[in-house]
Amino acid sequence: MRHGKVSVNPARLVAARAENNGRIRYLLDDEEARLRKVMKRRYQYHIPALDVAIYSGMRKTEQFSLTWDCVDLKGKEIHLDETKNGSSRTIPIHPECGNAFETLATEPHKKTDRVFKSSRGQPLNNPRKWFETAMTDAKIDGFRWHDLRHTFCSRLAMADVPIRTIAALAGHKTISMAMRYSHLSKSP
Repeated sequence: MRHGKVSVNPARLVAARAENNGRIRYLLDDEEARLRKVMKRRYQYHIPALDVAIYSGMRKTEQFSLTWDCVDLKGKEIHLDETKNGSSRTIPIHPECGNAFETLATEPHKKTDRVFKSSRGQPLNNPRKWFETAMTDAKIDGFRWHDLRHTFCSRLAMADVPIRTIAALAGHKTISMAMRYSHLSKSP
C-alpha cells in the first residue's frame, strides 16, 4: 500500500492469533529450600548468582554481562544500559541482592570487570552447567534459569505490588507482558 502496488491491505481479513506469552513457572518455597540445600553443599560459590537472579529480575544476559561499574552499592541500584527491549533501566537493589553483591565484591576487581565469574576467575556467561545439575539434585523438574525472573515477578504480584511497578522493575516494554502475573495478586 505504501508503494502504491495495492489499494487495500490483503491481510486485513486475516484474524489475529492470540499471542502466546509462554508458561509462567516460578520457584515454590519448598523448591527454593531444596535448591539452596543442594547449592550450599555443592555450589556454594554460585549462591550469589542465584540470589541476584531471584531478587533483581534481570534477564540471564543482563545479569551475566553485568560489570561492576553498573552496580552502585552505596546508592543501592543496578544500572542497565542495554536491555533486550533496547532501553536502559535502573533496578533498586533488594537487601538479599545487596548481600550477594557484597559477597562478590570481596574479591579484587576493576570497575569494568564482570561481576559473575567462574570459580577459575573467567567471566561466566551461562550458569547452565551448575544450575541444571543443582536442579536435578534438588529434584526440581521443568525449571530453567529464566524462571528465576518469573519467580521475581510472581513474588511481587503475590505481594500486591502494582502491575505497572512490576513491568518497570522487570523492564517489560508493554504492560501486557506484566499482566501475565496479575492472576497471582491477592487484590481483586
